[in-house]
Amino acid sequence: MYLDTHVAIWIAEKKLRKLSRKAISAIEGSGLIYLPAMVELELQVLSEIGKIKVTPKEIIASLSKNLDLQISTVLFYDVCDEAKSLSWTRDLFDRLIVAEAKCAGNAPLITADANIHEHYKHAVW
Repeated sequence: MYLDTHVAIWIAEKKLRKLSRKAISAIEGSGLIYLPAMVELELQVLSEIGKIKVTPKEIIASLSKNLDLQISTVLFYDVCDEAKSLSWTRDLFDRLIVAEAKCAGNAPLITADANIHEHYKHAVW
């Protein structure tokens, strides 16, 4: 199971009310939770532009306290290769996050993003 960026932020900030019941149930029922490396980069960008007030390191530390969390180790080349086929979005972060979940055997991706849900059948919300 993979987490999208906004879901990682909400969990780290203990804003679980923003998550759907289905998302919470999926997270609770999952063992290992993966954070795509691209999410860590997106968190860095959000921190740099002031959209979030905490660092990626702080968010990951918070997630690690509450979840059996691991940063995904899917090969970046494979992720980029898969991302080439995802022409339904121009959002580079979304494209690479979904590609990484696909490379991990079409793993479930917890996300509230409607565009991802429309195009990735393993999206959970």
